[in-house]
Amino acid sequence: MESVQERAAWVAEGVEVWKARASASSQRAHPDMR
Repeated sequence: MESVQERAAWVAEGVEVWKARASASSQRAHPDMR
């Protein structure tokens, strides 16, 4: 069973990856953000 801290760390890591991917796709001017 994972602790709240582990889950929070996993979510934070996912958010950083998502932000990096979003900024990269916005630099390519991709019109369709899903």
